[in-house]
Amino acid sequence: MMNIDTSYFIYHDLGYEENIITLTMAKKIFFEKYLLDSRGEKEAGQALEKQIIRAQQIKISYLDAEHKRIRCRLPYLGYERFVRRDEVKNTFNIYNQHGELFIQVEQYKLSSLIGLEELIRMDEQIPELIKVWKRIEPEVRKICKKRFIYYKERTISQTIASNQKAQQIFQILFNMNLQHYLDEWSDEIRLLDEVLSDFAKEGYPFPKSNNPCRNFELVQISYFAGHRVARAEIQYKNMKPIDCNKWLNAKRCCKLAAVVPKIYEKTRTIAYEILRKSRLRNINKKAMESLLENRMKELSLEYTTNLWQNYNGDNGIVLNIKCKKRWCLTFPIHYEYMDQFRKMMVKLPQLVEEINKLQSIKQVCQLPFNATVSLYDKDIEWKKNK
Repeated sequence: MMNIDTSYFIYHDLGYEENIITLTMAKKIFFEKYLLDSRGEKEAGQALEKQIIRAQQIKISYLDAEHKRIRCRLPYLGYERFVRRDEVKNTFNIYNQHGELFIQVEQYKLSSLIGLEELIRMDEQIPELIKVWKRIEPEVRKICKKRFIYYKERTISQTIASNQKAQQIFQILFNMNLQHYLDEWSDEIRLLDEVLSDFAKEGYPFPKSNNPCRNFELVQISYFAGHRVARAEIQYKNMKPIDCNKWLNAKRCCKLAAVVPKIYEKTRTIAYEILRKSRLRNINKKAMESLLENRMKELSLEYTTNLWQNYNGDNGIVLNIKCKKRWCLTFPIHYEYMDQFRKMMVKLPQLVEEINKLQSIKQVCQLPFNATVSLYDKDIEWKKNK
């Protein structure tokens, strides 16, 4: 029985890895930690091939003439090793009780070989690890969903800040949304010939070509020769092709034919709304800055402004107004909301007068426009308008 602290994994391992934004990424981290990292770094006493041949109960195959790539399969574990110079690439295909691929994990080690004993031990641990993972999966999914939303908003903000064109914003969001949809599909582990053969058996043959491709409705699926494992591209309308390392079959491709147009339309609506708001903010920004400066001069108020921007593209300024008795009246201003800004400027004299009469912070009632009151530091350099 393995002793796994799932709380530690969720709140420590995932907590400190903010770049883990999908369930598949989290699943890979889980199995790397509890299946691979626990095996140690000891060298295999003999070549894995000799151990397997002597054991006789495990099938081994070579994937190249030089025997640098070997593959073997246990009940729950498929293992592939590729040796290049001093580096060893170990690929672990983890299967569930039904023989379906559950997750693929890759690990690179320097001059570290795995022995048959290690593979058997790992194979025996997999059923229990899958059960543990399924218990924590709902909570991990919630964490990854929040992080993906945050990541997408941050990407949108950075894209807008770099003055990308509408089509570029559209492409970036389309890629993100489609890849996120594909995330939980199993990884591709077949060779290209095997993939094409499986499609033909399902009644969807690909034309013979160095780069075979065919359409499923308006969605084009292409494969490219030269890769160790089959890799596909998905293309729709005028969008750039999107790399896909997922296990595809006729059923999944027909599903993509139905889903991709919906993702496309939804993403296009979002992208152009983002661009519309960005243009509106840029127009309002200049007008607000001019109105604010004139209003401050008119009221002879001292003030400071600080720019702010959040991760969903919203931006504006924080307006701090110097009042009597070291009180500071603060307003968050959104460039998007011009009407609210105009109302704020109209009510400003009344609000400043109320704050000037304050004796204690306890006297402050709820202020309009999300305004707040605080004591300001003496070293603030106020902008003076007379």
